[in-house]
Amino acid sequence: MPTFDPLVDTLLPTLGAVRRTLRRVGGSAFEDDALTAAQREVVLLVGRQPGRPVSEVARELGLAPNTVSTIVSRLVALGLVVRTTDPDDRRVGRLSLGPAAQARADDARRARRAVLTRALEGLDPVQVEQVRAGVGALAALVAQLEHLDRAPDAQRAGAR
Repeated sequence: MPTFDPLVDTLLPTLGAVRRTLRRVGGSAFEDDALTAAQREVVLLVGRQPGRPVSEVARELGLAPNTVSTIVSRLVALGLVVRTTDPDDRRVGRLSLGPAAQARADDARRARRAVLTRALEGLDPVQVEQVRAGVGALAALVAQLEHLDRAPDAQRAGAR
């Protein structure tokens, strides 16, 4: 069985550095100290995909639905998220951002995309292709992590 320690030791800080640096250079829609990380994740997801119910947002973020419901209640109170009732199923609440919050999220997304595009333009073509291939591999890694998350607790404990 191959050892992945060197890969793991470089992958974790590199992923974090990419995310932090992109947020710092590209800007953030919401000040880091104004919202918790989980609140920011909910806002950004709802901004990208408005109209989703709490259960889908929870599943996408890997959080418990009651946790997301609590986060959403706080975001509604802050005026960032709007919760509407699904006309076909009144038990389902659909989430969207308020107009000002959506505009901020869209602006930040455009800025981050522009920064990322400029950074990619600074790489040589071989590196761009390596990044392109790496994105597919990272998506497969996410799928494996999600599989582990769905595994029974005993199986997950053995993987540690």
